Parts: sequence; C-alpha cells; structure tokens
Amino acid sequence: PPWWNFSKLQNSMYFCVLSGDWSVKYPMSPICAVRGSAVVIPCEYDYPSGYSVQDVMWCHNSECLGQPPYVYHTDKTEIKAEYKDRYLGNTEKNCTLKIKDITGTDAGVYRFRLTTDRQVGSWTGQPGVTLKVDGNGTLREGDSVNLTCDTGNCSHSQLEFTWFKDNQHLPETQSTLQFDPVSYHHSGKYWCALKGYRETELSLFCYFPPFTAKSNPTFLFIVVGISMAILAITLVIIICMMK
Repeated sequence: PPWWNFSKLQNSMYFCVLSGDWSVKYPMSPICAVRGSAVVIPCEYDYPSGYSVQDVMWCHNSECLGQPPYVYHTDKTEIKAEYKDRYLGNTEKNCTLKIKDITGTDAGVYRFRLTTDRQVGSWTGQPGVTLKVDGNGTLREGDSVNLTCDTGNCSHSQLEFTWFKDNQHLPETQSTLQFDPVSYHHSGKYWCALKGYRETELSLFCYFPPFTAKSNPTFLFIVVGISMAILAITLVIIICMMK
C-alpha cells in the first residue's frame, strides 16, 4: 500500500506527498548562478507502482508537454546541442540537472517530465524551478549585450545619437545598441555622441580574443564601464554649452 513521505526542502518549507503517486520535487526558491559557472538543480520524482519509466526529459521555458527542444532527453538526439552532457540523473527517481558554463540565455523556468510504458502514464512537474543568472559574471558569445550612450539627466527620447564602429558610421540613432546574441563579429572599437558632435566622441571598448576558424567557439566580452562614466559627464557638459 502507499505510504506518506514527509520531506523538507532547501528553503525550510515542508510538504507531504503520497509515496508511490505522481510527484516531482524541486527547490521552491529560485536558484541563482553567475555567468561562466556551473549550477546543480536538485530534483527527485516518483510514480505509481506497476509503471515502468521509458523517457525522462527537462525543458526550458516551456510547459514540457512532450515537444522539443529539450535540455535533456533519454533519446539524446532530441537534446539541443548547447545542453549536451548536462544531466546527472537516472531513471531511478533522481532527476538532478547540472548546467555548465552558464550564460544569460540559461535563465528561466525548468521543468522535468517523465513518460512510462502506459498510454496514460506521463507527468510534468509544475510549476517548475526558476534559475536566475547574475549579470556580474563573464559575458560569453551568445549572451544578450546592450551598449548604452548615457546623457546624464537628459531624456534619451528627445535626442539623436551617432554611433561608430572602427571609424565606420552605424545606422543606429538610438541611445542603445543591442547585440542579441553577441558574437565575435561585434568585436571592435565603438564611439557614440550626440548627433552633429562627433568631435566629442569617447571610446567604448569591446574586446574579444583573436578569432580563427580553429579556435574555441566561446569568446569573452568585456565592456569598460569607466568609458561610460566619462562619456556621461562629457555629454552633459555639451548639452549645457548648447543651452
């Protein structure tokens, strides 16, 4: 006969589940990770006796109702390339997920699903577990990156900007350049200024290691924040001189 299992989660909240019934247990509080690091998402599952597990899978930012793409799937051909070799679990009620080389795109909600040998014998753990990614770590190729030209207290909606990359004029006139996803193609030296005032430009440096076809596909992206602070002060002075 089934029996009650009394469990304690990481955030000191307790709950009861009927052992032998359908259940998936994750941490109830969001899990935090820093870019470039690894994170382990603890997970356990249970199902009624008489069933045999056929497939287990993890989904990212989806309801996980049996449609790809998957973070993990028993059929490894179903796994998205960037998530391969990230699963630590098994088909014996351990569904722990390890995510290595965290990027900003890994943030979101993860859900675990299992299917059995019976037609009506599948279960998705709801509401899932949330992973938050700290933006203070290393940014890598594939992340979303914004470069913002700051004008202090002035409203950006009332101003037009000029952007340059490696002395080449860019068509953008807004205060922010968005790279989503960022790649080595965006490497270069950037300038921004109020439209018509290119002589006041200051540099914003974006560095990538030298790229070759044989090099590792992961690239570091570093933005020098000091340039932004100096740029903000300079543009405020310009605006004051214009008044």
